[in-house]
Amino acid sequence: WLQPQNQKPPLINPCSTYNPPYNLAYVKPTYMVNGQDRGTQMWAQLAQQFVAHVDNKFPQVHPLYEIWNQPDGGSFLCMPKSDMNADQDRVTAYKAIFSAAAPLIRQQSTKDGVQVKIGGPALVYAMQSHLNYWLPNLLNDPSIYPYMDFFSYHRFLRGTSFNSGSNSFVTNAQDPLLGVDAEYEQVAKLVHAGKQPNAATTPIY
Repeated sequence: WLQPQNQKPPLINPCSTYNPPYNLAYVKPTYMVNGQDRGTQMWAQLAQQFVAHVDNKFPQVHPLYEIWNQPDGGSFLCMPKSDMNADQDRVTAYKAIFSAAAPLIRQQSTKDGVQVKIGGPALVYAMQSHLNYWLPNLLNDPSIYPYMDFFSYHRFLRGTSFNSGSNSFVTNAQDPLLGVDAEYEQVAKLVHAGKQPNAATTPIY
């Protein structure tokens, strides 16, 4: 119900403009009220309710809430196929989602007396060009950086499409440009140049 095609009247879901279509759920939240899109606000309220539930049912847990997943990947925060500024529009959409949800997550956890950490965006391509574009956009935005406790990204060590043609786990892990250490150093340098985030983290897949 937070997808464009489920509004009244139905709107075009950008994920459906591809052949084959991307997963229709990988779209910016959309919720039309009197002609105004309240999707990100509604999604943020759902996030707040989720935090309240976890705090109530599992008060001993101190979660790390990672907002969204791989918004830099074309199919994970869909923009229309005809969008000539898709990368910038993904950043803009993600910032709207984060800046709506993060304050409510912090507000709820503070009210519940539970310490949590908030971060994201779980980049799919943590390579220099993406890092240089995404991190400054996030870490220099006053609606983002006060709430970003960690920055997350993915590092795929298998699969030739992510590793310059190599399928060797060891080679990919030790690559001087894209290896685990090299990539972390690139991320850490940009994080330290930013405003307030205090950690760079990476799940290894």
